[in-house]
Amino acid sequence: MGYNQSNGGVAALDYVVKVLMGKPYRFGGDYPPLGTSDGTDCSGLFQNAYNHIGVTLTRITETQCSEYPIPTSGPFESGDGLFFAGAPSDPPPGHVGMYVGIGIIGWEQHSFLPHPNGQPVLYNAPYTGDPFGIRYDYLSGFGTILYATRPALALPAPPQPPPTEDLDMAVITQDPINKGMVILDPNTGHYYGIANPEVEKYYTQVIGVKVVAAPSPAVFAKFTQDGTI
Repeated sequence: MGYNQSNGGVAALDYVVKVLMGKPYRFGGDYPPLGTSDGTDCSGLFQNAYNHIGVTLTRITETQCSEYPIPTSGPFESGDGLFFAGAPSDPPPGHVGMYVGIGIIGWEQHSFLPHPNGQPVLYNAPYTGDPFGIRYDYLSGFGTILYATRPALALPAPPQPPPTEDLDMAVITQDPINKGMVILDPNTGHYYGIANPEVEKYYTQVIGVKVVAAPSPAVFAKFTQDGTI
């Protein structure tokens, strides 16, 4: 899977939800592959999430809070880091959680249901002794957001989305250079890679875009340069 600024935060969050949900808080802990303990703390969770998709973060909240900053007023995206004061004994920011989205949390705090009438939710490694371990929490319980970050900004920009209208002249064909299926759209001079067969099925069966024989590399290169074929 190729990670970019659009899907990287979601992928990082999904990863730690799958491997860390319900595990205990461990101060200084780094769940595998970063370490060997059976749990992690909040900054270890955040670092682990982005390590999985190839973004390097430092280990502690005091430095993570300055990596890829965004406004604390939002809007936030899944995978963003939100930083708070933490325990009174910790220098602020002493705590970080990962933004999940708007929705509702199950009673055991291990499940999240997106819902427009819900509340902002964090994925959180609470302090030692919490019976539910690492889990979802409502953002409202954390107080003032001191810093916000978006490590997904370290990833490449997302690819252009496939066209959704004005496709009368568009065709689907094979890219003779990179060997994948693409939509060629002479209306705009753009072409779009199709990695998912279901996407190709949508444009051919629902939208009615025609499939044509692959052009020569020279013809394809000309299209990418000036939009003609």
